[in-house]
Order: sequence, then C-alpha cells, then structure tokens
Amino acid sequence: MTRPMGMLAQLAVGLAVASATVACQGLKPSQRTQLIDSLIAKGDKVMLSSTDKKITPAYLFYWFASMYAPGNQKLSAKLKELTGGPAPTADKIERMQKVIENSPSEDLMEGFAVSTDEQDLVNLRMLMDESLLSELTFSCGAARVNGEQRSFCVFTSVAKISLLQVRSSYGKPSAEHSNKDGQPILDYGRFRIIGGTDGAVFAMLFAPFPSQLKK
Repeated sequence: MTRPMGMLAQLAVGLAVASATVACQGLKPSQRTQLIDSLIAKGDKVMLSSTDKKITPAYLFYWFASMYAPGNQKLSAKLKELTGGPAPTADKIERMQKVIENSPSEDLMEGFAVSTDEQDLVNLRMLMDESLLSELTFSCGAARVNGEQRSFCVFTSVAKISLLQVRSSYGKPSAEHSNKDGQPILDYGRFRIIGGTDGAVFAMLFAPFPSQLKK
C-alpha cells in the first residue's frame, strides 16, 4: 500500500511538471517574432546563394526585418557586415517612373492607414509572399504636397497575383477606396496596393518607416 506521504510527494511532482509545461508554453515566441525570424531565415537562404557577400538581396530581408524589430542585435550585426541591397536596374527604374506618371499624387503620398500590430503581421507575411513581391527592391521619391514634403517608396517588382487573390490571402484591407481614375486602392497597414481597372495589381508601395524619415 502506498504511504500517504508518498502520494503527496507524487502529487507535488505532478503539479511541478504541469506548472513547468504551462510555463514553457507561455514562453513560445509570439506570431510577430516567428514572422520576423522567418524573414531573417529567408535572408540567410538568399545569402548562401549570393556571389557578392556585401551587396546582396539578403540585405533587404534583414533591413525590412529590422524595421519591425528595432534594436535587434542579431539583425544589427548582419546588416553591419553588408554594404546594401542591389540597386534597381534600368527596367525597374522605368517601372517606378511609370507608376509615378500614372498615379495621382494622393495615391502615392496621402491618406495611408495607421499601422497597427495586427497589420504589421499582415505586412510581414506580404514581404515573404513571392507571388506578391518576387523581390524586395524598392525606390523612394518625394514631392511637396500643400507646402509639405511627402515621401513614398515603390516596390519595383511586378505582382503575379490579382487583387481578388490579395483579398483572399490577406483579408479585408484596413482601408480602401477608388481614385479619380477608377483604380481600387487597398491599404494594409503601411503597405498600399494600387489596382488596375482589369483587376490586376498595378503597383505596391509603402509609407516610409520613421527611421527613414530621420535621415
């Protein structure tokens, strides 16, 4: 027969194990941390195949991850070892100019939805979606609007999915409207998608991060 004291000891051990399990579960990385880690891992994978170990597309994965994880020492160390990402090629610059020429200024620089923690998660997912962003190269521009300097950044890649697929993958935008040309404008936090009247994604841009504006 088990002694009462032995039963109490077994119960105490069982409670301790259960408490430890709950504590470990509580230490699971947040979804934000998991997405940032995935973005870094994608950069590491690109880095392995890069012939130039100083100017590489991997830099852009690390850079965007650092925008969502400021103060991350691991990212700071990676970025310090690199010179930067590849400069936009002539065809990419031409594409950006086309976007600017064919988009009303308010589409590029005004009315961005306020980014929330929830929308940050959506933006991080978008950065890893190769059907939406085959590469993370971007180019920035600025202009004076109503006497105030406004900036914007345009991704230079061409999306392979439609607006309907964007909605299916990322849900309801944080804000949406149509511009004076009838093009749908979908805002997902800091990111803005300008649609074509044919239902395709015409362009994707983002409002500059605070650290960009300080420079």
